[in-house]
Amino acid sequence: MYILVEQWTPKAKWLQASSEERSSFMQGVGQAIVELSQQGVKVISWNLNDLDTSHRAEATYFAVWSFPNLEVARNFEDAVEASGWYEYFEQTNLRGLAQSPEEVIDQHIAL
Repeated sequence: MYILVEQWTPKAKWLQASSEERSSFMQGVGQAIVELSQQGVKVISWNLNDLDTSHRAEATYFAVWSFPNLEVARNFEDAVEASGWYEYFEQTNLRGLAQSPEEVIDQHIAL
């Protein structure tokens, strides 16, 4: 299983778009999420980044996803790119194979 964390902030182009344009775009996002679930993709959570978060990232929003394998995760990344998402949002991503804390701790020690 792979985990992907997206963090994003709206760009001026999004903020300047009409409510109708935003609604239409987000309806497409909602439809894509339904289709992704049929491929085994799970939305863990979509969130607004709390203003009082300790060591807060600058992103306004973030989402956490799980994917059954790397191929599906990469296909998702390609679909996000093709959707025009990055025209509206400044975004960075984190992706990796799901591991236990012990596995990651061992990696830290081995550095």
